[in-house]
Amino acid sequence: MTRTYLTINNDHFSGTQKHAVAFMLANAQCWTENGGMRALKNKPSDLKLAGANHFAFQDSGDTSWLDWVCSSYAALTGNDHPNMPIDNSDEVVALYLYPYHYSITYHSLVVWLTEAYNGVDGMHAPAGGHRISEDEAGTLTEYSAPEVEYLHNDMRDWIIATYTEITGKDIEDFSWTGECVENVQPPTPTPAPTQPTGFNLEAARQQHEEAVAAQRAFTPSVYQQAIFDWVRDGEGNGFCDAVAGSGKTTTLIQAAKQVEENGLCLVFSKRVQEENVPKFSGTTFRVQTCHSLGFQAVRQVYPRTKLNAKKYRNMVYALLNQAVDTGCIGGRRIEDWTLGALEEIYPARELTKLVDLCRATLTQTGPHNDDIDRVLAVAAHYSVEIPPSISRFCARAVDMIIKRGLNTANREIDYGDMVWLPCVVQGMTPARYPWIFVDEAQDLTAAQRTLAIMACQENGRMLFVGDRCQSIFGFAGADTNSVDKIIQETGAVSLPLSICYRCPTSHLDIARTIVSHIENAPGAIVGTVDTIHVEDLHQHAGEGDLILCRLTAPLISAAYRLIREGIPARVIGRDIGAGILRLLDLVWKDQSLSSFADLAEGVDDYRYEQVTLILAENDGDEEDPRIESLCDRCDCLGIIMRCSAATSLRELEDAINKLFNDQVGTVDLSTVHRAKGLEASSVYILRYELMPSPYAAPGWPQLQEEYLRYVAHTRSRRALTYIVV
Repeated sequence: MTRTYLTINNDHFSGTQKHAVAFMLANAQCWTENGGMRALKNKPSDLKLAGANHFAFQDSGDTSWLDWVCSSYAALTGNDHPNMPIDNSDEVVALYLYPYHYSITYHSLVVWLTEAYNGVDGMHAPAGGHRISEDEAGTLTEYSAPEVEYLHNDMRDWIIATYTEITGKDIEDFSWTGECVENVQPPTPTPAPTQPTGFNLEAARQQHEEAVAAQRAFTPSVYQQAIFDWVRDGEGNGFCDAVAGSGKTTTLIQAAKQVEENGLCLVFSKRVQEENVPKFSGTTFRVQTCHSLGFQAVRQVYPRTKLNAKKYRNMVYALLNQAVDTGCIGGRRIEDWTLGALEEIYPARELTKLVDLCRATLTQTGPHNDDIDRVLAVAAHYSVEIPPSISRFCARAVDMIIKRGLNTANREIDYGDMVWLPCVVQGMTPARYPWIFVDEAQDLTAAQRTLAIMACQENGRMLFVGDRCQSIFGFAGADTNSVDKIIQETGAVSLPLSICYRCPTSHLDIARTIVSHIENAPGAIVGTVDTIHVEDLHQHAGEGDLILCRLTAPLISAAYRLIREGIPARVIGRDIGAGILRLLDLVWKDQSLSSFADLAEGVDDYRYEQVTLILAENDGDEEDPRIESLCDRCDCLGIIMRCSAATSLRELEDAINKLFNDQVGTVDLSTVHRAKGLEASSVYILRYELMPSPYAAPGWPQLQEEYLRYVAHTRSRRALTYIVV
């Protein structure tokens, strides 16, 4: 018997609304006008749906939404609402649904309840209920595609009729694939469940620990069990070397349950923090970013200081302008040849980056030759583009700017100050905990590592989690020896986490050519590895797929190829778009353009001039990584100009902003660097030959290029496809 799929049209609903409608179909339930539910007729028993497991609302003290959700749940499922545990933390009240009520369909129920309560068009809030704001709505996690499976023509007819009844959408808007089986009798109708009475919130909370434990029960691997035993019964500090897809978040949560003392889990970003707060509810751990931890320490000493993200950029511009206008820096006259080069180059962006890197690396700056050499070593290590003619001037300028930044910290700080200041200001101590967990430890800067260690109480313990083979952010200031320095500074023991639960065995066979110790999960599928031509991409890529590339320009071409075929696509990385907009402004001004028609030629001229300057500075080294970066950005701008059909600067800027946005597209395209932490059922690698980059310098840059190949091959759960051009 052939299985056939119906995918709900993107134009009808958002992703969460599609989940809700699909769930109604799969479970033969529909909202009525007064907020109740009724069974739809002749529901096929073979309909199935896949999804995740929970949602959360902000707790404002009003629990009417919780009463409504629990009553609706019981009415729909026939399972009594006290069986649903309530997690109560400082930030959210989270309601967890039982997997055994619906096997793997409970996420769609969550979405349905959430959307109906919010009063989404086509669904109805309960009688006497209210619509809540977007800020109150919390977050949905572990999103997956809403597919309804059916096995014969009678089911197809039922789906069409029911979908139209619920949504008011015409059947012609359906998208069908596969084949149907003829002449199968429809199953008997499903009766409506009984409406519940009352809800005892306190009773549900009292059953929290037992119910959550039952819901989240899992069998730890031998590696996970060793980590839990070490946390519970061991001593000292540890580094968990977690391969891609090894379940490190689950491991951290379960490890936190072994701890009775208060703890702090430090995570990489605000988004990750928000995702993990409800997951750590029921443990003694607080979840924070390093920036949040540092900011609290700063405000203890400087309670009136304010955030100014452009603080150091403004200082750089002020110092450069003063140097050019007066010919002096710090009371010292600038040599004529240095001043001439400074006026021509005006390295504001490079100088700002070097200031940021020196703070992140805790580099000691100063006016002496040894201090200058240390700053220039940072510039060389992170490939900051500072010509030799002004290098010593820039090193002295960095010292002056950092000292000014320190002296004005009581009035204003930037994000880098939040982590740097507690490391260098006496008495600016972060909150301290007996237990510290640190996620993504391979990408810590020296300042972040120091701050994390400062947050650990005397005789406290630390567990760092990371993958040294996913250390790919050295170019952005991460300490390329972070893992070794963690072990050296804390005496951490090694705790391997080597089983990958994400990837099929065929994909791991490829990954093992780079990282030999990554292991297959028990029962892992074989998966597929294929190759297609870029011209056929639109015939394969679909909703939820992820396309990866080493560079941005090929992704933009692929995105426009999909868009022309009617497939929504976006390139992940709003700041990449901002960089292209900066390039556009720079080309327009540098080439003194006055007509949009001259822009394409202006981009080519700008590229030629800049490459010529780089070659003059590096004695003709054509493998300088600055050339690759420049050409990629110029290629990006050129592709958008051609594909967007823009006829003015405004239209071109709008096209760039639209392509690089934070809205979820049917297909996501990402550089490999930005794909870290992402996964998808189907992953495509575009122009695999671009890895490793021929421009990578010997040493850590070349090593991290190999790690990029590893990251790219460990994102897929089912299918891996190479795209050739």
